[in-house]
Amino acid sequence: MTFNVNDWINDLADKLKKTFGNRLLFVGLQGSYRRGEAKPSSDIDVVVILDELTIEDLKKYKQIIASMPDNEKACGFISGKNEIKNWPKMEIFQFKNDTKAVFGSLDNLVPEVTKNDIETYIKTSSAALYHMVVHSYLYDKTYDNIKMILKSLFFMFQAVEYLRNGRYISTKSELISLLPKEEKEMLKMNIDGLSDPEAEIFFDKLIKYLSKGFCK
Repeated sequence: MTFNVNDWINDLADKLKKTFGNRLLFVGLQGSYRRGEAKPSSDIDVVVILDELTIEDLKKYKQIIASMPDNEKACGFISGKNEIKNWPKMEIFQFKNDTKAVFGSLDNLVPEVTKNDIETYIKTSSAALYHMVVHSYLYDKTYDNIKMILKSLFFMFQAVEYLRNGRYISTKSELISLLPKEEKEMLKMNIDGLSDPEAEIFFDKLIKYLSKGFCK
């Protein structure tokens, strides 16, 4: 039977409404399922915002997730209204643009994001990724770790492209077609089965590129 994420997330939203009533402010979908790039192994990244969040709410939410089919795929973010309203603004850019509303709207729940906030997000991401890349090269050059690096790089390139051209590009395939050669080559890198010389080139490019993002 084919998995339909829209049916799944709508079913979840209905159960959340019945449980939390007017306290439920927002339900959304993020990640690869939201972008139409999901694989059978992909998580379902759910966003849920309540008027406030307590440990009892988390217990109820956990029970609802457990009642869902394919519940092992469920992942994502849940918070109270006050927490998301005061979330670091540099992270709100990615959070809001990558979220498809299923119930409610994020417009009045998250703070406005400025160009400076996006620039801070890129600089912070570059620094974090730089550390991750160096650590991976020295101690953990595994497929899963490099895959995580490329996933974070994709998010950062989305913000870079937005600053350049004022547009948020959701899918990896479309973003790759718009990026300059250096960034395109990094994002297109097939990390499965890299030879040692190819891996050296890959890490070298990443380290040089990322250092420019937070040292300038």
